Amino acid sequence: MLFKLPKGLIFLLLASLAVQVPVPAQDTSLQPPQAPSPALSGLHKRLIQAQKKGLPLPIVQAHQALAQHYLRQQKPQLSLQHLELAQQHWQQYQASFSGKLPQKIYRLRNLALLLGFFVLLAAVLALLFWRISFRRQQHNQILEAAVADKTQALNQVITALERSNQELDTFLYKSSHDLKGPLTTLDGLCNVGLMELENEPAREYLTMQKKVIHNMQLLLFRIMEIGDIRNHEPQWQSFDFYRFCRRMVRSMNRIEGFQKVNFMLEVPEKTRLSTDIDMLDIALDNVIRNAIQHANYKNTQTPTVRISFVAHAQEWLTDVCDNGQGILPEIQDRIFDMFFRGTDYFKGFGLGLYKAKIALEKVGGKVFLVHSRAGETRLRITLPRQEVPLRHNQNRKTQSPTFAVERLSRELN
Repeated sequence: MLFKLPKGLIFLLLASLAVQVPVPAQDTSLQPPQAPSPALSGLHKRLIQAQKKGLPLPIVQAHQALAQHYLRQQKPQLSLQHLELAQQHWQQYQASFSGKLPQKIYRLRNLALLLGFFVLLAAVLALLFWRISFRRQQHNQILEAAVADKTQALNQVITALERSNQELDTFLYKSSHDLKGPLTTLDGLCNVGLMELENEPAREYLTMQKKVIHNMQLLLFRIMEIGDIRNHEPQWQSFDFYRFCRRMVRSMNRIEGFQKVNFMLEVPEKTRLSTDIDMLDIALDNVIRNAIQHANYKNTQTPTVRISFVAHAQEWLTDVCDNGQGILPEIQDRIFDMFFRGTDYFKGFGLGLYKAKIALEKVGGKVFLVHSRAGETRLRITLPRQEVPLRHNQNRKTQSPTFAVERLSRELN
């Protein structure tokens, strides 16, 4: 250290003296001699001030200065004592400095360690977050690519299905029109034969043939009506639903068994609905016809058809209920399929409920079976509730000829 004398000099002095110098317990035993020189007095004052202030490093420096002074004065014993005292104080100073840091240094060290820990933790978390984000981004890109591929494939399938459905509708519509002409010709020939032939068996055969032709014409008319429903553009208008239902029931008078049916109309008067009247007309007409045809005609109970209406906040509900024998559970999911007939004795084509379903889908509604058991079968028609201003019929666009003919044929009866 800077404050030490060379060890070789210390050993040389000890060897020259050849004596053991006891170390005084306190520095106060080293008193200056009588009538000291000014330099020695200054050195002793320096030592005393350092001892009073308790500063270890100035004490060591003062002892070293005294040791050098006594060495120059040819007083090796005193020089050696001061040198040993300087060595002791220096060791104490080193021990105190290395064993216990000042409180501020400890705080700074702890703060630096804590800050370093948080910086390291933040770096690790940032690395983890980046890794997770990178993995998530890669995963999202893979998913987006897969979804895009699936969406593209699905769009292609949907486009193909729409094209196929459109081609099928066009085929059915054109085929119906193409077959309508020959059937009309055959019907005219049957009429001519009935007028000219007098042979009773031949007339009976022509009558049977005319009936078959009439059924074929009716089937073609139903198929054409399905095409018109699919191509129809909905036109919303407000109308009196109570009067609409009464007119609908009266138009059923040509259906077999109509006169025996007891109709119960549970619709509040002056009830107004806002929807496409053509689509509702088709749907309600076919549902009521289905109820009339399947009402209870075999037992002693009176065949009954009940039409009820309930208005909710978001939709209108119309229930059509009959007291027939019910629908078998195994066929309940198929009653709205095209050309499906629930019983063998049913004389229709199996298109009524199918037409009701596709007509209601055009206006955002639906028809479904609520329940069916012996004595009660309930079908429900739902329509989205929306308010539109009242529009008179003369302001409406020209309706489909098929719808016009169908409604006119009922209203004339």
